[in-house]
Order: sequence, then structure tokens, then C-alpha cells
Amino acid sequence: MSKRIPPYSPLLTLVAFCFVTQVHAEDGVADGKITLGGGKVTMVAPKKWESKEPKFKGIVTAEFSIKPAEGDDSAARVTIGGAGGGIAANLARWESQYSQAKIDKSETKVAGQAVHWIDVQGTYKGSRFRKEASGPGFRLLGAIIATEKAGTYYVKFYGKAKTVAENEKAFKAMVESLAVGK
Repeated sequence: MSKRIPPYSPLLTLVAFCFVTQVHAEDGVADGKITLGGGKVTMVAPKKWESKEPKFKGIVTAEFSIKPAEGDDSAARVTIGGAGGGIAANLARWESQYSQAKIDKSETKVAGQAVHWIDVQGTYKGSRFRKEASGPGFRLLGAIIATEKAGTYYVKFYGKAKTVAENEKAFKAMVESLAVGK
């Protein structure tokens, strides 16, 4: 009897990511400008967010730390990179990181490209790959950007719900600053 791997297994997503995503040397953050796809895709990060060296290079192209809102006890985190493994699999993985969750999804166009939005509020289960705060009262805002010719990218913002809420407009403005070259 063989054991079947669930369709949204983190290992399967990681393997698919490694074969689908192409990381370019010039990708990253400089002076608040986020560059992806070898310069074909750009966004502008909020000035008050602190750029960090990505802990998982190759998976994460850009990373930011957002100061906690008054009353919150931990910084929020934004990660940006290539979204291998498919849109549905990435959205399902983000959903699976929460329990007792309220989930909203939508799709819009930004700069002529499809953007799949997700808003998850509930109990964050934490990461298997890094030590970080978890528990009730967390929120995730995510966007998966499917460009027509320059690849698919994710933007994931998560932390305590109050901190995320205070930065929601800045997050959306960053995604809506999307520019895709030829």
C-alpha cells in the first residue's frame, strides 16, 4: 500500500517552487524599489517599512519588518518572491497556516495583470521553518500576481491583526504600484 502525498503538501510546494521560479541576480530591494523577474517587475515599498536580508534566499527575494502597533508584542513580516507551485496551491497553503479563520478572497487587475488577493484572520499556527510568534489574533494579507509574460509572484504580509490593519493601506498601495516591463 502506497502513501499518497496531499495535494498541498509543503514539501510538494517547495519542490515545485524550485523548478518553476527563476531568481535573477538583480532581484531584490534598493532604495525602496522592489525588483523581480530580472527587472521586468517592480513595486515600491512603504518608506516606514524596514528592509531585511531575506532569511530564505531563493524562496524570498525581498523581506520587510513592520513595527508592532501599540499594544501588539511582535513585528509583522512581509515577504516577496516568485510563486511556484500554482496560485491555488499557494492560497491553500496560506489558509492552512491558520485555524478558526475568517477568509476573504478576490481577484482584480493591477497594471493589466491578474492579482489574487487573500485576507485571513484567525489563529496563526506558526512556521515549521522559523521561530516566530503565533496564536490567536493574527492576520495575513496576501497577493499573488500572475503577469502575462514575466512570471508569477507572491506578496505575503502577516502578523498581529492590529499591526496588519494599521498597515493594510500601505500594503495595498505597494501591490498597486506594480509595473511590468516587456
